[in-house]
Amino acid sequence: MSTERVNDHQVDVAKKFEEYGHLLVASDAADLPDVINKLKSFVPKQRSAAPCAVADRISRFLNSVKT
Repeated sequence: MSTERVNDHQVDVAKKFEEYGHLLVASDAADLPDVINKLKSFVPKQRSAAPCAVADRISRFLNSVKT
């Protein structure tokens, strides 16, 4: 049996990507007109993959929780 943790991680990821300039976020319907207007000139920053950095971070985490 697997369990899924329900939280706002998708919202957190979207906000972080928006902060980095990769996308625009409309958190609710009231935000849509402003976000649609921004789309007219929005140029997303290119996201570059860093698999080694991700693997290193995971490794450090796993090593920190060893018993």
